[in-house]
Amino acid sequence: MGTLYAVDSRSSAAGAPLTADLFIARKRDGAFERTADSDNLLRLVNTTELEYAPAVSSDGLELFFTRVHEIRAEAEPRIWRSIRRSVREPFAAPQLVSAISGFAEAPALSPDGLSLHYHARVNSRFVIFRVTREPKAGEVHLNGCPQPTRKPSPPARRPAPPS
Repeated sequence: MGTLYAVDSRSSAAGAPLTADLFIARKRDGAFERTADSDNLLRLVNTTELEYAPAVSSDGLELFFTRVHEIRAEAEPRIWRSIRRSVREPFAAPQLVSAISGFAEAPALSPDGLSLHYHARVNSRFVIFRVTREPKAGEVHLNGCPQPTRKPSPPARRPAPPS
């Protein structure tokens, strides 16, 4: 079963985003179709601000995304996290990922859910960083991956190692 988390947006004639909200689609007959319950599942995630760059855990229970009020030179997009107990339930009200500060966007979650990569603006350049978290002892996802803790909790952000 293929599930896609994507962004539905509207832009000005100049190309600036005016609206951006997340949606969920599932693959059916070789094409992705927005699910009938997408708006309900994301009702506490989508706001009047711009939400984009979704990253979902392999079990579909944890969602990271970027939120910003508007796109402008001094904007500071931030990374948010929302969870749910079942893929049939709506995501809860998102919380700001406190381990990440300043201009940060485009989260990418590792398959085990223990590392979150993102890019940040540092001295007018974009740099990729990673935050990590430890699994809780004894807790396991249905997919066999360790259960994530409540939020990434590194001592400090650091650039990702070169690949």
